[in-house]
Order: sequence, then structure tokens, then C-alpha cells
Amino acid sequence: QSQPPEQMQQPLPQQLQPQAKQQQQQQSRRPGRVARRPPGMLQWGFDPDDYRPPAEIDSEGHGTIEPMGTLHRIPSRAGEVVVNVVGPDEGRPMLLLHGWGRCSWSRDLQYLYSPLVEMGYRVIAPDQPGFGRTRGKRWCSRSETNYDEGGPVQVVEDILEALGVPQDRPFDILGWSWGGGIAISFVLRHPKCVGRLVLWRGSYTEHQAELRTIK
Repeated sequence: QSQPPEQMQQPLPQQLQPQAKQQQQQQSRRPGRVARRPPGMLQWGFDPDDYRPPAEIDSEGHGTIEPMGTLHRIPSRAGEVVVNVVGPDEGRPMLLLHGWGRCSWSRDLQYLYSPLVEMGYRVIAPDQPGFGRTRGKRWCSRSETNYDEGGPVQVVEDILEALGVPQDRPFDILGWSWGGGIAISFVLRHPKCVGRLVLWRGSYTEHQAELRTIK
């Protein structure tokens, strides 16, 4: 005989709830079960074939703060990159590099723009491919790949060249998380170009004690 509907809908006793939760977790790990994701989204971020940049695909997650300064669209070896530039052309360049979070982009560091400009800096804040206002596929977050063809170090090199940052005068870099690893890789390749290196929880894997060479 079937139970009345009101009895079937009663919650499990509190002492049995952890067991039921554990069974659900085990079932979700069984072979053949695939986690469903919203259309247009991949595990590493956003669909690179979508014509829209991530900041437009998920405007709520990225936020809607209007950019300060001037937006530049700069061709690079990884495709066109959107770069936010704030401050006087004659200011000392300060390159700001964002992290690798799903909704990470240059806006994450925008609160630093005004203080840096007041200190005399020319702020250069790119959105790496697949982040923020820049379309394309995201690069691997592992620092071992930073030097690969079309990788983040080449993107930074192309941006600095396009903006006319002189190579005979040192500029400064601030890198957050993944951006910190990119900054380290750039400094190791161009040690004479960087005056000050600021790392905020920089993500970098050392292999041959190369970090000891940074002074």
C-alpha cells in the first residue's frame, strides 16, 4: 500500500542526511555521468568561438564599471588585445597584469589606476586573450608555457612595442596571481627593461633556481 503524499514528502531524519548526501556524491562520480554546463561555456572559461568578448558574455560576473583612460586595440602574436591606458604619455610606465580567474580582467586592478597616476605613472593594463574585453582562447595558466609562441610574454612584448615604451629606460610591473608569473617570466627574459617588480600572490613554478637571478 502506497504512503500518503504528505508522508512521502517528509525530510530525512537529521542523522541520515549525511549518509544520503554521501550516496549522492558517489552516484555523481559513477562512470558515464557528465556534469552539465551552461551553453557556450567551457571548463577553462568561455567559448573562444563566440564572437563576443567575455566581459559581454557575462557582464554580471565581470561588472559594469566604466573604464578609465583610453582603450587601445593592439595587434599581437596572439591576436588583437584590448589595453587600457591611463595617465600622461610622459609618465613612467607601470604595467598591470591581471590573474586567471573566470571573470578576471584589467578592471580587477582599476582601483590602483588613480593612485598610480597621481604618483606620476602611465598605467598600461591589458586584457589577455580570452579575458575581459579581449576575444580569443585563454592561454594555459602554467608558467612553463609563458614563453611559447603566441603566449603571454609575447603579448606583453607586442603591447609595449605598440605603445612606444622605450627599451632604454626601465619601467615597472605589478602582477597579480597568473599575472605575477607572467611578470616573472618577462623579467627573466628582459632583466634590464624592468626597474621595480611587484608581485601579489604571483603564480610561478621554479625549475632551475632562476628566481635567484632577479635583483
